[in-house]
Order: sequence, then C-alpha cells, then structure tokens
Amino acid sequence: MATSFNIEQAVEKHVATIASAGSLLPDDAKELASHLIDSVMMLAKQGLTEEEAFMVATKRLGTQQQLVREYEKVNPSVKVNRIWVHFIFGFVALTGLWWLGKAILTFVYGSALRSGDVTQFSLSLVAAIHLTLCFAIGLLVYHKRAIAAYLQRKLQRRPLLMLVNAALLMVVASSVQNAVQLNTKKDVIFIALYEFINPYVEFTFYLLLFMLFIGLVSMFFTVKNPENATLKRVFSRPSIWFLLVAGFATELLAASTRVLPPHNAALIAGLYFGAVYFVGAFAISYYNRTGTIKYLFWYGILGLAIEISVGIQADLSRLNDGYSIMTPYFVIGLLVGLAGGYLGGRFFNYRLSGRDLLNTA
Repeated sequence: MATSFNIEQAVEKHVATIASAGSLLPDDAKELASHLIDSVMMLAKQGLTEEEAFMVATKRLGTQQQLVREYEKVNPSVKVNRIWVHFIFGFVALTGLWWLGKAILTFVYGSALRSGDVTQFSLSLVAAIHLTLCFAIGLLVYHKRAIAAYLQRKLQRRPLLMLVNAALLMVVASSVQNAVQLNTKKDVIFIALYEFINPYVEFTFYLLLFMLFIGLVSMFFTVKNPENATLKRVFSRPSIWFLLVAGFATELLAASTRVLPPHNAALIAGLYFGAVYFVGAFAISYYNRTGTIKYLFWYGILGLAIEISVGIQADLSRLNDGYSIMTPYFVIGLLVGLAGGYLGGRFFNYRLSGRDLLNTA
C-alpha cells in the first residue's frame, strides 16, 4: 500500500526547523539537505521504505538540538544577527501598530466630540469601536501560530525587506496620527476615561487594554516557539513570573468592572469582579493536574494584596461622600472566583480524563 510520505518535504521541514534556531547559512542548509537525501536514498536501496530510511538517517545525523549547537559553534554571528533583526522588527512593527491604533481612536473620539455635545449614539459608537478592536486582536491571537510561522519564515529569508516594511508601517501610522486632530489637546486615554464619563466606554476601553496585553504576551510566546504555542503550553506548569504578570493584568480588568451599572450594588459588583478571576483560574486548573493550588496562589496574590491595601484606603476616603464600603465584596468575589475556577477546571479535567479512559477501554 502506497504511503503519502514525501521525502523532499520531510527533508525541507527538518532542515527548516534547524535553520529557524538561527545559526544555519543558506549554503549550510543546502549541504545538510543534500547529505540527508543521499543518506535516505542509500538506506532505501537496502530495503527500507523512504519514511523508515528518513527516520534512520536523521537519527544517525544527530538530534536537532545537537545540530543547532554544532552550527552555532561554526556560525556564531548568525544567531546574534537574527536576534537583532527580530528585536528591531518587533520594536518598529509594534510601534507602528500602536500609533495606528491611536490614530483610529483619535479619529473616533474626535468625531464624537466634534459637535461639543456628546450624544448617547456617539457613546455607543465609541464603545462599539472598542469592542471591534478587541475582536480584531482576538482574531490575531486565534491565528497566532500561522502569523508567527509566517513572520519567522519571512524574517529568515528576507530580513531587510521585513525591516523596511515595518519602518514604512511606522511612518504611515505616524503620518495618519498627525493628520487626525482632536478638538482637545488631551490624550486619548484621558478622553476615554474622563471626558466621555460613560461606564460602558470606560469598561470597553479597559477591556481593549487587557486584550492588547493578551495579544502582546501571546505573540511573544508564539514567535519564540510557533509549534508549541497552544493554551496548554501557556497555562501548563506556568512560571511564577508569568502568573504574577497575568494576575496583575486580571486585576486591572476586574477593577474596571466597577464602572458597570448598577452602581453601588455591592453584591453584583463583587460578582462582576469574581467572574474575571474565574476565567483565569479555570484555565490554570484545567491545564494542570498537580500544583494547581500553588499556581492559583501566585495568580491571585497580587490582586488580593492590591484590593486589601488600595481598596481599604479608597473606601475610607469615600465614606464622607456617602459611598458604601465595597472592598470586602471585591475580596470575597476574588476568592470565590479563584475557588470556582479551581472546581470548574477540576471537574472538566477529570471528566475529560474519564472519557479518555472509557475510549481506551
């Protein structure tokens, strides 16, 4: 029975994986591919299939990690140059995208403020634009592996062209931002939070900042290792630093739910707050069968400390204005969200494990 194994594609993929580590010159790649194909053909003449011959030949050649280390010794400057190319491209491209995003918000905010009287329709439009940008970032995160693989491939083959394209993006974005004028000299962040004075605009703006953070972190891990950039890889056995950063971002998003109506409804505000932590705690619990309590501790400790310290001070300062004490509800909401996420993740984890056992029985 004929197989669909293609020796040329297998060799090309194998060599490309080694080259992606950053120390393989084009001539080295051609020589390595030619040597590998010759070895496969020689083994095939001895009675092995091409797929079997390829596995034996690659094993004899050495693991990918061993080859990467050997080529790093031969071409030490290649990896250093590639790191600089990635760094410069990332900085320039992200700067251009940031300026382009600010230009879009500047145009939207300027249109809403043009008449001097902000209407409910314009506020709804601003909130809708925030959500649209969140959705766009979500699409990028969803297709992050394909995007990262494409960028790595292009940066490897045509680094100078990619740097020029990133620079053009930055120049165009800067020109667009300068061309779009606001009716006020205030920054877009100040306008979103204090000029419109609308809870939905404020919350969707915080959500946009949170999605931007998620997008940057996601793309960073994906570009570093496109093949293994999955939710399981991100949340499985996470480092303490990752949990602290993720916890701080979660705290910012959870704190932004305070602007949502109904105002001064402490119980509902606590539910909003806890729901944000529930999502993160669920992901951590679902992808970790051991050490979950420890991971959840580091994930929630920063937010808990902020709520107890800053929240109590804020409550005390607002007591004279007739506001009710809210911090206990947020603290309880945080703890309940972590506990609920833990129980939910455990439930679905064990349910999935039981289903796998039944399928293999």
